[in-house]
Amino acid sequence: MVIHYSGEKKIKQYCQDIEKVFSDALVEQGFDPSIVEVDLMVVSPRMIKKINKEYRAINKVTDILSFPNLLDPKKTGMQVLPSLTKEEYKDDINYETGNIMLGSMYLNYHQAKKQSKLYGTTIQREVVYLCLHSLLHLIGYDHMVEADKKVMRQMEEKILEKNGIPMQFTPKK
Repeated sequence: MVIHYSGEKKIKQYCQDIEKVFSDALVEQGFDPSIVEVDLMVVSPRMIKKINKEYRAINKVTDILSFPNLLDPKKTGMQVLPSLTKEEYKDDINYETGNIMLGSMYLNYHQAKKQSKLYGTTIQREVVYLCLHSLLHLIGYDHMVEADKKVMRQMEEKILEKNGIPMQFTPKK
């Protein structure tokens, strides 16, 4: 799997964990990680607020935003990709790498850091979790309804547990 990082200086020590979790998540879905890529940009709170307002009409800071390339933008809810091959997505291949571009994610490191303190967990766990959460959005997972949220959360837990990263956290009072 290829991850094109931008502004990753603050998360450099977590990149290896992110790459492993991404690979495991794709394998779990039955996808070949070696044929896909994503863009992962670490942005400021001001930038993520601007992006959130422009693309989602929500004028507030958030932790991570996902912009999938392969999903139907007119459809809402879960639309998990049943398969992922270069033949199916020939129009979505990066001509420079030969990989399928799943999409882009924008991570607000400052918010991740705040949330790690709020939830009583590590910054590593929060950054890796948010990136995994975003990757799952890129392949069609969603959490707008409770049943879908449960499915997505189970996948997150399974992948994080496999990688020795605790999913559970205890909110600080």
